Amino acid sequence: QILDTKYGLKRWQIGEIASKIGQLYYHYYLRTSETNYLNESFSFYSAIRARAYYSKANKEGPELCVKKLRYYARFVVVCLLLRKISLVRELIQELNKQIEEYTSLYEPEDQLEWQLVLGEIRSFIDAEQIINVIETDTKPLVLTHRLSKDGVPALDRGQHVYLTLQEALIIGNCNEQIKFSELTLDMYRILQALEREPKGDDIHHHHHHNDSSPAPGQQPV
Repeated sequence: QILDTKYGLKRWQIGEIASKIGQLYYHYYLRTSETNYLNESFSFYSAIRARAYYSKANKEGPELCVKKLRYYARFVVVCLLLRKISLVRELIQELNKQIEEYTSLYEPEDQLEWQLVLGEIRSFIDAEQIINVIETDTKPLVLTHRLSKDGVPALDRGQHVYLTLQEALIIGNCNEQIKFSELTLDMYRILQALEREPKGDDIHHHHHHNDSSPAPGQQPV
């Protein structure tokens, strides 16, 4: 509200700031494998969508259109890593509409590249969901393979063992794998098995109705 009323920024300009912050948190995650940074990135990206910051971006020219499309692609990656598969499907539909609008408005040279991006995401999701685990009421169950308190074996009493995984070298096992945004399917699965389940899962279901930034306290332990 301050950026809007006091500084007179347009909605898409506020969206740009939020998108950059979301990207910054995602890069923190890439450098640290600290999954709580994914939560922070998600909260900024989802706020952009909920508040429709980019709703009038297409009229501002092709450059801003591309930024909007990149935002969608980045949001998809964060949702994939947080195992929000149903939301990924929604975002794919929205991205498809945005690409259509972009190509009809500006007839850009990179329209085939964006169709390729869309195809990659769809292929990735199809391959990732090749087996569906169904709950009793026929609802698909999204499984996570990250380390959680429940999944770590308890130590014997009196043992003081502090194990820290500092580095893991992962080598892919085949060429021409399905990938999205440089993330191959095997890497996607393996890296999650080496990471901790994000804390504060309620942040995913919390909608930011006001214009405050996400709650602090999601920093790595």
